[in-house]
Amino acid sequence: LSQSAFQGSSVTAAVVVSGLGAGSSPSIGSFDVNVAFDPARLDAQSVVFGPHLGDPSLAQANVGSSLLAASVNAFEVSLLPSATLEASQPASFELFRITFT
Repeated sequence: LSQSAFQGSSVTAAVVVSGLGAGSSPSIGSFDVNVAFDPARLDAQSVVFGPHLGDPSLAQANVGSSLLAASVNAFEVSLLPSATLEASQPASFELFRITFT
């Protein structure tokens, strides 16, 4: 990923999955991703998860993230049945996005 920004401004990077079956198998039921970055240039501020593995506020998914000095870890586990996941996931979608300053 290459993106330009002014010092002190925010930059957002999205982690996207593609090559899935649109509304059919295969689908994504969980992920655990580490994103490394140069801490001399970036400071991770937040992680926001996409909606396609279920809504954590409705107990449809478990999510978590760790913002470390030079990396971000983000994970999600869907609690939805496989048929529901397959029916609701497009062929390509955003797993999560990270905001940096």
